[in-house]
Amino acid sequence: MEEFITEIQNNTGIMNFEILESIKQVKKTSKYRELYQLIVSSNSEIKILETCSSEGDVRFEVPILSLLQTYQNYEKYKKELSSCFSANFIGEFLVRENMDKFVDILTNLKDEYMPVVNKYIHRSFGMFTIKDKFHFVLNINHIQNIMTEDLYKRI
Repeated sequence: MEEFITEIQNNTGIMNFEILESIKQVKKTSKYRELYQLIVSSNSEIKILETCSSEGDVRFEVPILSLLQTYQNYEKYKKELSSCFSANFIGEFLVRENMDKFVDILTNLKDEYMPVVNKYIHRSFGMFTIKDKFHFVLNINHIQNIMTEDLYKRI
């Protein structure tokens, strides 16, 4: 960042020093960074709502307070929470932290395993709020992908 600032100051004169300092300050106080630090430091237990639909969708929820500690934090980060990036980051984090619950779903599919897991592809997490909980939707194919990824790491 410092090299970038020096280069702009010396070569172009397009941006002034105050603007560059404000860019550095935004990086230091990123609301996304604050939000994700809050989430990663939480100890959130999820609850599976729907084990696996015929299309492979799995639904789970987590209380807002267990992730964000206060409703004031929910209001503070509402804009950041509404992004696809946040849905994917938080969903991925919660799945990997609670993998045992999802592996059980995958292993209990039995005869439906091949048509359900291999027919659809997980592209991104769905995330929405109902009352005091975040609800997430993912495709069971993603659990298989994570398990395969973990297996390759062990080999």
